[in-house]
Amino acid sequence: MSISNEQPAVEIKKRPVIKNVFGDPFKIDWPILNSEVEKQIVEKICEIISPVGKYRLQNTKQARIARKQKKESTSSVIVSEKSPSPSISSQFCFGLKEILRGLGKTGKASPFHLILACHEDIEATILLADVLKLAVQKNTLVCGLSKGTTEKLGLALGQKRVTCLGIKNNAAEFPEIIDLLEQNIERIPNPWIEVTSSEPDQENKHECMPVLKQTRIKRLRTFAPILSKIPKKKTKC
Repeated sequence: MSISNEQPAVEIKKRPVIKNVFGDPFKIDWPILNSEVEKQIVEKICEIISPVGKYRLQNTKQARIARKQKKESTSSVIVSEKSPSPSISSQFCFGLKEILRGLGKTGKASPFHLILACHEDIEATILLADVLKLAVQKNTLVCGLSKGTTEKLGLALGQKRVTCLGIKNNAAEFPEIIDLLEQNIERIPNPWIEVTSSEPDQENKHECMPVLKQTRIKRLRTFAPILSKIPKKKTKC
């Protein structure tokens, strides 16, 4: 009979603590739309980009049939040429990596006129934080979409979900959507570059003094282990 040497787990007692931490002074919130306007915009976008979804599904089906024929037949299989992609596919891109790659090019202007992000569908909001900050930094129109939009856009593009959609500059099929968005949301000012000014300086009347940002302090409720006090041993003289 074997005897286990493992000791039973000891439950560590914890106590609630409140920690004060500095918040981001340049915190930016996602611009959001009225529910009716958003519904109208999403429906129009899905209608415009749907040919790309049909094209992708068709190519996936053809590739699956070709692989099946290759396995079953020993002779060479004639692979049909792919049909050209819809012209609309060059006017936008989708996916978090593609959007960040376009925004992250240093020294270059943003390739996007508009970026739509399904921020309410993403639990880890930090994944989209860079998209928002880079879009503001490059003066790109950006908008957050409500929960459930990621599946609607994904269905239109022939996949499960779409996190981000970027409409490129000079896109010929999206002017109506861009005009509608610009009427309902404003571009976010860049707090890293633009300086908020107050009353003119007393010495230099023509110059304005910058206004300091108010300190943001967050109170976080967390837990800390209760440490048992160990009595100090008295040293003999």
